[in-house]
Amino acid sequence: MLTFLKTAGIIFGLSLIIPLMVWGGSGDWRGALYGWWQWAKIMIGFVVVGGGLGLFVWLTSRL
Repeated sequence: MLTFLKTAGIIFGLSLIIPLMVWGGSGDWRGALYGWWQWAKIMIGFVVVGGGLGLFVWLTSRL
């Protein structure tokens, strides 16, 4: 569990680079948060698809 929390914290910390780059480049803080939210939605989609596929494979291996 500790490894999961460390990994999640590192991913969250590294994801903060996105709004900082957009804010630094454009000066628009709202645009930076919007860009981060768009990136987060894509990453959530990857997790849902990958998790669903992993769950499917796990369930089919049990049958």
